[in-house]
Amino acid sequence: MRDAASLGWVVVFVALIALGSFSWFDQVRYEPPVFGDDEATRAALEDLRVVPLGEELSMASSAPHRWIMGDGFGVPEDDGTWIAAIRSNLFFETEIAPASSVDLYLFPLLSAALTERPVTISTAAGVTEARLTGGGQWVTAPLPRDLAQEVVIKCETVDSPLDLGLGPDQRKLCAKLIAVRLNP
Repeated sequence: MRDAASLGWVVVFVALIALGSFSWFDQVRYEPPVFGDDEATRAALEDLRVVPLGEELSMASSAPHRWIMGDGFGVPEDDGTWIAAIRSNLFFETEIAPASSVDLYLFPLLSAALTERPVTISTAAGVTEARLTGGGQWVTAPLPRDLAQEVVIKCETVDSPLDLGLGPDQRKLCAKLIAVRLNP
């Protein structure tokens, strides 16, 4: 009887270690709530996400159109906003006519060891793949002919400047979104 009780405790202990290992090795994922997932936040952002066609829209901290950025972006800075996740979203709507495409002006985080940064831009009209190789680059993606849009930016990796030997910044980053332009 004592051996059965001991065996039972061993099984429970092994099960707890196995469950912890799945979490430790990122097999069990925790998804935080989506920013703006409540009705009041969505309603407040709705008017702020209406954008004009043909204008270069800054994504800096003081820019009025920075509200089109959703999950996956860091805190807006004076010159733009870092993509700080593997996946980030833009949400916007045009008022009068739909846009045919979106241009994103991206400045990648690169180093001597990381000379290019692959990104994928997905919309309901298709997928655009780009390799950011330095400096600022415009990347164009098609949009469906709808007023309301979601653009998904996927980075292959996010890295910290510290890990890349560029400085003490420990934030995980991909590229900085400097501006967005919607084409008629």
